[in-house]
Amino acid sequence: MACCDERPLRPRRTHVTTEPGTPAPTLHAASPALRDMLAADRTRLANERTLLSYIRTAVGFVATGVGVVYLFDAGAYEVAGLVLVAAAVGTLAIGVTRYRSVARDLDVFISGVGLRSRQRAGSEESRRR
Repeated sequence: MACCDERPLRPRRTHVTTEPGTPAPTLHAASPALRDMLAADRTRLANERTLLSYIRTAVGFVATGVGVVYLFDAGAYEVAGLVLVAAAVGTLAIGVTRYRSVARDLDVFISGVGLRSRQRAGSEESRRR
């Protein structure tokens, strides 16, 4: 089997340092605590990306609406431009509301699972060493 690596798989170790020169406790890749912490971090980053996409869409609506208003003099185009600007405000409001809701739910989940206490315990344990 030339296409496959014959070496046995070993779990990776992730080293997290809190202060320069002071390693935190080693967590195995299969550790539930590490998996939960990484999942929470991925969810937080995905939430931020989603907010940025709402902002990008709102900016696109504003740019299109302003362009339509300034390029065309007919009343229908001005109304369409103002509708696009209003849609931008609505899109931004929905995006910010959704971001805050998901962030609040994620904080409740993290405090309920106890991830913050595990992170604090790990950093306190590394300070003792």
